[in-house]
Amino acid sequence: MRRFGLIVVLCLVAFSLPKGWKELRGPSLRLLYPVEKKSSQSKTLDLKTNSALDQSFFSWGRGSQSEVFLSQDGKWVLKIPRNKKTRPYLLGRFRSQERKGCLESYLRARRDLSDETAVLYVHAGEAIEMPKGFGLYDCLGRRLPMRPDVFPFALQEKKPLLAKRLAEAADPEEAKKMLSSLLDLIEAERVKGWVCSDYAFELNLGYDQGRAFRIDIGSYVPADASFSWEAIAKPVNRFLERSGNAELRAWWDQEISKKGSL
Repeated sequence: MRRFGLIVVLCLVAFSLPKGWKELRGPSLRLLYPVEKKSSQSKTLDLKTNSALDQSFFSWGRGSQSEVFLSQDGKWVLKIPRNKKTRPYLLGRFRSQERKGCLESYLRARRDLSDETAVLYVHAGEAIEMPKGFGLYDCLGRRLPMRPDVFPFALQEKKPLLAKRLAEAADPEEAKKMLSSLLDLIEAERVKGWVCSDYAFELNLGYDQGRAFRIDIGSYVPADASFSWEAIAKPVNRFLERSGNAELRAWWDQEISKKGSL
């Protein structure tokens, strides 16, 4: 029995090590897909974008859609769409469309929703002159040997997580203000013709200086009749239930009811 248990443990370790090592190693260039060049003439970046990119960016995480890098000064996040599990069969075609949709959503975030997403710049194919100080590094501090103008990316101002700020709020009125700012954000997106199809709450939203911001910029779709305030509310409800704040949960339910009745 002990021998069987030992075998099970060794198998689990063996299966987990490759995945753990991949996470530690960080992004692989195989999982990124090149962008189609639209012009051979290099575009000069504006002063703010050039200044933000003129530094090292370190592997910070991996989402379902993107590789994420954090700037050395901690103020900027760079996101590169991933070419995940591409295969020459039907499912691979669907995933190719998903990647295209992700990049199109990045462009919407910059073009139409920069105030709501704090996106400063999106590279989608034009030749650009990158600043000399720019570099991408993995979790082990090794520089990634890639030309930044070959891959699409989005540059977004880093914002504190709304969920974390909400959990730390000692004043009930301040907590209500944070959740009200989330409702204002969603309304502003809808007025501009877009909604986020990913309703996750804890990692997808930021809060800074009294305003909510959309951190997830890869899931924007056209606003239509399928939009539901109830769907928006569910992940927030789960978060509030875990916090045990019955008063805030009751207030949130009332606000969602008001929105749904309009």
